[in-house]
Parts: sequence; C-alpha cells; structure tokens
Amino acid sequence: MGACKVFSLTTIMCLHSPGVSGQALIQQQNFNKWILYMRAGHLPTVLLDGEDEATWIRIPRDRLLNVSDDPIEAERCILSSTNDEVDKINLHVLNKLPGDTHDLLSADAICRGTNNFDEMQSMYPTKFLNTLQFSGIPNHILQLKVGAPILLLRNTNLKKGLCNGTRLVVTQISRRVLEAVIITGTHAGEKTLIGRIDMTPTDTCWPFHMRRRQFPVKVCFAMTINKSQGQTFNHVCAYLEMPVFTQRGQLYVAASRVTSRDGLRFYINNNEKCPNNLTRNVVYKEVFYNLPLMSRD
Repeated sequence: MGACKVFSLTTIMCLHSPGVSGQALIQQQNFNKWILYMRAGHLPTVLLDGEDEATWIRIPRDRLLNVSDDPIEAERCILSSTNDEVDKINLHVLNKLPGDTHDLLSADAICRGTNNFDEMQSMYPTKFLNTLQFSGIPNHILQLKVGAPILLLRNTNLKKGLCNGTRLVVTQISRRVLEAVIITGTHAGEKTLIGRIDMTPTDTCWPFHMRRRQFPVKVCFAMTINKSQGQTFNHVCAYLEMPVFTQRGQLYVAASRVTSRDGLRFYINNNEKCPNNLTRNVVYKEVFYNLPLMSRD
C-alpha cells in the first residue's frame, strides 16, 4: 500500500499582500487563520437541539447582512450553493440593469445517434426539449443585456484566455455572435467574439442524447460556490438562504474568494430555526484517518 504525505495549507494567496503592515497586517493574519480553521473544521461549533452532531459555527456579526435588508441589492459578487438561487439572483439584478433585454433562443434537437431516434423524436418534441435545464449548459432562453457580466462555460480558445470560468462583460449582442471584454486573467481588457456552439449534456435521466446550440455563457452577477473555485473577488456576499451542507468545504471556498476581510459579507436566513449568525461548516476529517504517512524528514 502506498504512503501518503499530507501538506497543510498555511497561506491563502488571495490574502497575500506583502505591502500590508501594522494593524492591517494583524487583521489580515487573523482573517487568514479564521478561514484556515474553517477549512480544517477547527472553529468552535454549536450543537442545536434535536441534532446529533455539532456542525454550526458563528459568523462574526460585523460580517453579516441583516435579514431585513435585500441581499440581492448588495453590490457584491454573490455566491450561493444552488443553481436555482443563482438564477433567481441573476434575473433580479439583470432586470435592474438599464437597457433592452435580448432573449437569445437555443436550437434544441435529439441527436440522430440516439436509439429509436424516430420514436424518441415523436415522444419528445422540440417544445419539450426547450423546457429542459442541465447543469453547465445554458437554458433555452438566454437573457442578456449590454453591460452584463457573463461567465464562459466552455474552453473555446485557451490561447486567447477563453476557458471555462473566464468572466467577461457584454459589449454588443446579435443573434449569432456576442462581443465581450475579458475581465479576468492575463487577457483582461481584450475584446473577443463568442459564437454559438453545440453542447450535449452527459449526465441526464432521459432516454435520449440531446444537442443544444446556444452561446456557452451565463449571466454572473451571482454564481454557485462550486463555480467560483479558482476565482478572486474584491467583494463577496455569501448568500445562504439554506445552510451549505451538501458538499464538504463549500463554506471555506466561499469565504476564501476575497482579498480582504472587509470584502466579505454573509447573508444568512435560518428561518427562525436558530440565530442568523450561525451556519453549517461540514468538514470530513475521516478522510485522513488511518493513512500511512510518509516521513516528514
């Protein structure tokens, strides 16, 4: 059996600012330590009545948005745990952006290589295919405005910085091509054109293979916590209408996207189950149990 060597994360590079000193440096170091403790599951926890395990942690009150406030109005990059919440936030903010909304429709079809193609085509007409939604693929109706931030969902041209997760701002819209300015990475500030491409969902419950021809982008005033991995923002609002408990480490990912403590806010609504300064932090420490560790020498 092979041996494992465990490397511990000690510095969050988003927070690495060599020029910071004095009180600001102390605050940054404390924030770095708080996030690392969150990642490792070392923050003090609270056991709620009726639960078997203490997984709730307290969020500092000066990092909270009041439940009475409208969290969607917060001028932040909003991170949430589910696609449904993200879509709701994006539509709300897009409607407030000045300018005309463009409804860009996809071309949906069942792939000809599907078994019993003729039968499937008659059972699942195009109008039905238009209603289907898939993770990582734009919906049939893609609503955009000039000035809206978008997230690229596919690797289209790596040499030009157009890869999955690249953020851009829309500058022009037509039926067959989008013009946008890249705002992340080494190609930030460059204009580019994005065309429609064919996308096929790979993990579905349907008895057919489907092709959707659409622009490989989605509006990203808000994005899922999973999709934000690898991104860095000046301001983040972690929008937690429900606790982040479905996947290990999601709360850490959300909290570590910012460049400073001042840039992080939480919106927590526990619907009176418990105080709104509590949220779940799930860490599976068992993954390191009984591992044969290599010598640190």
